[in-house]
Amino acid sequence: MMSIGQQIKSARKANSLTRSALAESVGVPTKVILDYELDRVKEHRIPVLINIAHALGTNLDDFMQYLRTQPLDAQVLNNQLHLIIEALDERNKVTLLSLAKSLKSQQKTPEQLTQLKLKKPMRTDGNNLNLF
Repeated sequence: MMSIGQQIKSARKANSLTRSALAESVGVPTKVILDYELDRVKEHRIPVLINIAHALGTNLDDFMQYLRTQPLDAQVLNNQLHLIIEALDERNKVTLLSLAKSLKSQQKTPEQLTQLKLKKPMRTDGNNLNLF
């Protein structure tokens, strides 16, 4: 399976875009696109990936397939959850908080949570991130 960086590079070339053109379309410096393509990014920022996917005419699910195969680091997971929560609409925030309470009631340790893999694809609908 191709890494996220390989997927971005392949899609960018298939769309005949330079890194600079993609970066401008996404609203990030060219170095950010380069870092993603070379898999130098350790904490994938969901809003940036959403914008890259839209600019390349693909969707976030394609990138997420790779992430679902990777073990999760507790600190990276915590940082990503904060970014995801900020992007959620009110209905999804309530659902996510309910899920968090459920996991807490199961007494999962951070170490156990890092062994979980993402099982359900994340979908974007316009500017909303639909997790559930």
